[in-house]
This record gives sequence, C-alpha cells and structure tokens, in this order.
Amino acid sequence: TWLKIILPEARRNQSRAVIVGHISPSVGSFRHTQLWKTEYIQRYYEIVGQFNDVVMGQLFGHIHTDEFRLVDGADKRGMNDVVGNGGGGIVAVYTPILLG
Repeated sequence: TWLKIILPEARRNQSRAVIVGHISPSVGSFRHTQLWKTEYIQRYYEIVGQFNDVVMGQLFGHIHTDEFRLVDGADKRGMNDVVGNGGGGIVAVYTPILLG
C-alpha cells in the first residue's frame, strides 16, 4: 500500500508525517456505526503502529459535527497524540464554513 512505501521513506529521511483523511477509522456520530470495515481498521493500525516515531498526528473529518475524540494509545496502536509522544490521541473534527 501507499503508506507502506511512504512511511519507511519518511523514517529513512528522519522526517515526520501527519496523516490526513476524510473518513476516520472510528464510529460515526449520527448512526453510531463503524465507518470502516473491521479488516481495514486492523490493517491500518498495523501499518501506522509500526511508525509511532514517524506519524505525529492523524486528522480526519466526515462526521459533520464539532468534536474532539481522545483515543487511548494503549488500545489503538499508531494513534499518537499531537506532539507525538506515543500516548493517547486527539483527533479534531470540524466542518468548515465555506465563505463566498
């Protein structure tokens, strides 16, 4: 996959990454259903979890509400917090207002 190419390259270059996506590997706010298939969530966390030293944050949208989601780093490998110390994660979700 693309991540399996880019993240090792970032590590070799001593770079850091922020993953930005539209639909998060989580549960939706309205229907309270899982937004990704379980197999995709597991694979995503397997890949990202190998690069805690590279991935400094993960930002997702889609859910059309203003909320922050905290993710326990012990339960979800690869969900670093904003400063990248390997603890819990903060995912900011905001629907922007389009002007003009």
